[in-house]
Amino acid sequence: MSTATTTSRARPVGIAPGAAYFLWALVVGAAIVRLTGAAAVLLLLVGGVVALLAAAFAGWVRLRALTVTAAVTPSMATAGDDTRITIEHDDRRRTLADVDVEVLGAAAMLDHSGTTALDASFDQPGVVHRIAVSLSTPGTAGLFWWRRTTWIDIAPISIAPPSGGELVPVAMNSTHDAGKHSRQS
Repeated sequence: MSTATTTSRARPVGIAPGAAYFLWALVVGAAIVRLTGAAAVLLLLVGGVVALLAAAFAGWVRLRALTVTAAVTPSMATAGDDTRITIEHDDRRRTLADVDVEVLGAAAMLDHSGTTALDASFDQPGVVHRIAVSLSTPGTAGLFWWRRTTWIDIAPISIAPPSGGELVPVAMNSTHDAGKHSRQS
C-alpha cells in the first residue's frame, strides 16, 4: 500500500461529440435573434449560454471532489502480463457523473465503493516506484471532458522480463526399471 501522492491540476482535455451541435444551435439562435429581433429567442439563448458555462465546469467540480489515496500493487510482475492494481479513492461528493480511471493504459469506470481494480501491464522490465493514476470525467452534463493525474509512490514492484525462446523438448520414459544408479532396497 502506498501513501505519498502528487496531484496535478484538473485540466480540460476536449469536448464531447454532441457539444458541437449544442454550440451550433446557439449560433443559429443568435442568427434568428439578429434577423427577427425575437425577445423570447434571446431569453432562450441567454439561458443556453448560462447552461453552457455551468456544463463547462461540471467535470472540474466532479474531479475536485475525488482524491486518490493509495494503490495496492503486487511486489513482483512480468513485463507484458496483466497485473492486478487496486486504486483506493475518497469521494466526498457522490454524483451520477461517471469517472474513468486509467493506470498504465488500462481503463475502468471508478467504482463508488472506494476501491477500483484494474488489470494493467508493464511494458519494460525493471523496478517501479511510482505509478500515474488519471481520472477523467465530463461531469453531469457531459459536454466538456476534464482530466487530473495523480502520481502515487508505491512499494517497489520488480518487473521481470518475459520468458523467451522455444520450449526445451523433454522426452518422457515410463519404465518401471529404476536403473543401475538408483538405490535398490
